[in-house]
Amino acid sequence: RHPQAISGLADLSDGGFQAVLDDHLPAERIKRVVVCTGKVYFDLLAARSDRQDVALIRIEQLYPFPEQPLSEILSRYSQAEHFVWAQEEPMNQGSWYAIWHHLNHCLPPGKQFAYAGRAPAAAPASGYASRHQLEQQQLIQDALGIAA
Repeated sequence: RHPQAISGLADLSDGGFQAVLDDHLPAERIKRVVVCTGKVYFDLLAARSDRQDVALIRIEQLYPFPEQPLSEILSRYSQAEHFVWAQEEPMNQGSWYAIWHHLNHCLPPGKQFAYAGRAPAAAPASGYASRHQLEQQQLIQDALGIAA
């Protein structure tokens, strides 16, 4: 439903499915790499605005996990200082626990992914729109490394 979540006819007829989508920013400028899946990408993209030091990478398929394409993309960002997995769901309900070992396996030795998202919870949402918006804003800031 997001206006940017579309594919043109040429994408469908001439292109192909890509399990991982890289950012288009110059890799040498990147200090922080944020990996995510789903609509949170568009929230991150809007909040990133003119920051040219944060790459946003989208995983379009979680199973089987695309280790090889993600490893190839992450190797472009060897100078990056921070690697972050961002998700909207609470920590215990999203992909984090199922894929963190795959994510870290794609990084060089000595580097690992951090988590940016909601805390573990029994319910998928807080039940209050205002609280949900505050949590969403906080996870976006955490993912992008923006001080509150």
